[in-house]
Amino acid sequence: MKGLKDLYKARETKKENSDLMNALSYFCSLREWGTVRSILSNANKYTSDSYIATKLKNSFLLDQRAKYFGIGEDIVGSMSNMVFGGNVSIKVDNDNKEAQLIIDKLIRDGYFMQSINNVYKAAISTNGRSYLFMELTSYFSTTTNYKIKDEFIKYTVVPEFELKIDELNNLVIRSIYKEIYNEKEKVNETFRFDYEYRIVDKGSTLTIVGYDKDDKELSAEETMYYLGIDITYVEYDFIPFGVINVGEGMLPNIIHIEESLAKTLYYQDEDLSNSQTGEYIPEDMISEVHIGTESYNVFDKYETRRIVKGGIDKDSNKIVSVEGKSSIGTIERNLALNVIKATLDAKINPISIGYILTDRLGGNTDVGSDKERASIRLRETHIDKLKPFIAKELKKLLYLENIDVNIDDISMFFAQYITPNIESLTNTLAKQIQFGLISIETAVRKINKDELTDEEVEKEVERILQQMVQMDFNVGQQLKSGIDNRLKGEGVEE
Repeated sequence: MKGLKDLYKARETKKENSDLMNALSYFCSLREWGTVRSILSNANKYTSDSYIATKLKNSFLLDQRAKYFGIGEDIVGSMSNMVFGGNVSIKVDNDNKEAQLIIDKLIRDGYFMQSINNVYKAAISTNGRSYLFMELTSYFSTTTNYKIKDEFIKYTVVPEFELKIDELNNLVIRSIYKEIYNEKEKVNETFRFDYEYRIVDKGSTLTIVGYDKDDKELSAEETMYYLGIDITYVEYDFIPFGVINVGEGMLPNIIHIEESLAKTLYYQDEDLSNSQTGEYIPEDMISEVHIGTESYNVFDKYETRRIVKGGIDKDSNKIVSVEGKSSIGTIERNLALNVIKATLDAKINPISIGYILTDRLGGNTDVGSDKERASIRLRETHIDKLKPFIAKELKKLLYLENIDVNIDDISMFFAQYITPNIESLTNTLAKQIQFGLISIETAVRKINKDELTDEEVEKEVERILQQMVQMDFNVGQQLKSGIDNRLKGEGVEE
């Protein structure tokens, strides 16, 4: 194929542009508009593509009149609620009670699942991949210098665009920046510290390297002093980070859609002023008309009575009234179309983010969960990606407690996104029991959302069975007594 060399050159900035757009999408989803403005105004520092850099630097989002809509946060938040909004049950299948107790405590505390939720949101708001790092403290023997154990401290979520990944050398580098006070110059200086994770078989090593403001490498002693740590190198017999990959992100064009929505919001505000009927008064009539002030208010858009120099009508010197006109219908349609575009990119239904205007515009006549078919399909896909990721992270936490569990032995259940009301659920389960599709025990567990212990379920099943026996006995007694509960019409003889 001709032109492959030119094609290669044209794609030289692909990685730069991808990281830049992922960064903008990520901070839009967090509503960190100050960071978004900083990236836009300095776009040429993030990419050598002059076309992209110039376009971003001229964005209306940098205009002081811009108001931010935040559709990115709405989409990410709605998808997160769809996945994690219900109950998440995690069980160890090999009857390991010690492991189950630890997992139950992690679920009750909430921190573990919140960290999973955060890394998930980072993934769907960027390129579909994000990293969850374990912050650990290692303890060593004072006599042999042999590592005794690793203690978990916290999780840190890092989107992929903030990392340097060398797949050839199995190396992942996470950089952090810290303000260091220069005693001599009496100023703060920004130092960089690289956490270099190298994967070796099933384990890994961590090397911490520091750099000063001029990117000059610091000594190990300086690095330890500035970070307040005791070592700059440690070995692990596991990998202290995980990667969630949901396939692709949900906000590929969000910065451009936020740009359009910001313009729409600006014109929406202007429309309120333009829709008001205005009175224009010639300057020489000021003494005849009570204005309240003789200052010219031509630039005050909130004032409907305005003084005009030189008159308005040359033939007759009189007050002119101009009827206001509103374009709110067009503005609403533009807003709805931009929101629909964002949800199409995200592969979810607009109704999933709660905008009734977009659902009405689409003329959606489906009912119930049918309206959100696309959203529910995507939710199921993401849950399938999350399950092995969560199992691997739990295995690491259990390993730190000297408990070895196979990933396959960790199962989890995500509650339905749209659950039927209790009456509908009861009727459905009753019919399934009647036709032998499920057992009474299964029905009890479903109606109580798997929140009962095995003993409580057993007692509830026994109670139901006793009630059914009693009902059958009552019916039998009535038949023996000659009582017939069939409905009879008046004057009808048997």
